Amino acid sequence: MIRTAPAAVAVANPPTPMEHHRFHFLDALRGIAAVLVVFRHAPQIFQRGLYTRNSYLAVDFFFCLSGFVVAFSYEGRLASSMKFRDFAVARIIRLMPIAILGAAIGAIELGRDRYLVGHLFIGRLAGLFLMNSVMLPHLPKEMFPLDEVMWSLWVELIANFAYAALVRVRLAGTGLLFGISFLSFVGLAYERKVHGTFDLGYAPANAHVGLLRVGVSFFIGVLVLRLYRRWAPSRLHNRRAILAMLFVVGVLVFSLCNNAWFSGLAAVEMLTVVVVYPAIIYLGARAIPPSAFVAPCVVLGTVSYVVYILHPPLLWFLGRHAVLQLGAAHPGLTRPTMLIYTAFIVALCWAVAHFYESPIHQWLSQTYRTRAVRRLA
Repeated sequence: MIRTAPAAVAVANPPTPMEHHRFHFLDALRGIAAVLVVFRHAPQIFQRGLYTRNSYLAVDFFFCLSGFVVAFSYEGRLASSMKFRDFAVARIIRLMPIAILGAAIGAIELGRDRYLVGHLFIGRLAGLFLMNSVMLPHLPKEMFPLDEVMWSLWVELIANFAYAALVRVRLAGTGLLFGISFLSFVGLAYERKVHGTFDLGYAPANAHVGLLRVGVSFFIGVLVLRLYRRWAPSRLHNRRAILAMLFVVGVLVFSLCNNAWFSGLAAVEMLTVVVVYPAIIYLGARAIPPSAFVAPCVVLGTVSYVVYILHPPLLWFLGRHAVLQLGAAHPGLTRPTMLIYTAFIVALCWAVAHFYESPIHQWLSQTYRTRAVRRLA
C-alpha cells in the first residue's frame, strides 16, 4: 500500500474519469457499514435490538475509504490546475446539505425534549444549530450535541484539507504520507492502551483521538489508491468477482459485529484498521459487480452518507414515538420490528438523497462554477 517516490511523481497520475470508472462495490460496502452503525446506536433508544458491538470501527473504515476515493477523484487535478479553494468548496458542498438537515432534525428534537422556552435556550439552540450545520464542534462542553456522529465529518474535513494542501505544494510524497500515518498509529496505539478502546473522538476530552484515527486511516486510504494505480491489477469479473464480494462482505461484517474473541483485543483492532480495511478496499476496488448487482450497490452507496448522518436524530424521533405508543416501561422493540424501523430509515434516507441532497448539490456546484467563470471573465 506504500511506495517511495518523489512528491512530483507521486501525484502525477491523473484520475480515471469517474463516468468511466465507478467503484460500485465500494459504494455498497460503505452502505452496509452505515446500516451496521444504525444497529449499534438503536439499542440506546429502544433498549434492545441488533447490537453490533464493534461497529465503531466503521468510522475507521469510512476514513480509509474516503482517502482512497478523494485521492482517486482529486489528486491528479490538485497536482495540476485545481486550486485549494475549489477543492475545499467541492468537499463542503458535498457534505454540508445533509449536515444542515441532521442539525435541524436534532435541534427540533432537542427543543421538544427539553420543553424549554425563553431567549436563553432559543439562543443557545440557534448557536448549536449554526455550529453543527457548518460541521464545527461546540467546545468545550460538547462536540456535536444535535447529531453526535458529525464529529467524524469534522476530523475528516481536516484530513481532506491537509492532504489537498500537501498536494498543492508538492509535498504529498508517499514517504511523508506514510510518516503521518505511522506517527498517528503510534499515538493511537498509546491512546488505545490508556483507554482500552478505539471508540473515542466524539467528546472534547478525547477529540485528539479522532484526529489520530483519521490520521491513520485517511492517509492509508490515499496510499492504497497509489498502490492500486501502480500495480494496475486486472479487475475481477463474473464468478471471481462474486466470490471476492462475498468474502469481503463477510470479513467486513464480521469485524463490525459482536464477536467475543474480537472485542477488546487491541492487537486485533489495530490490525483490522491498518491491514484488514485497506485490504478490503484494495480487493473491493478490483471487483466489478455483475449487472444484476449494480442497482443494489448504487442504492447502498446513495444512502450510505445520508443514513450515517441522519440516523441519530431520526432514532431520537422514532424512539420518542415508540415510547408514546408502547409506554415508557416497555422493554423495547423486538428484532423484527427493529429491522422494520431500520428499513424505514434507509428508505427515508434514499428519498432525502434523491429529492433533497442531489438537487441541492447540483445547484450549489453549478452556481459555484458559474461564479468562478465570471471571476475569470
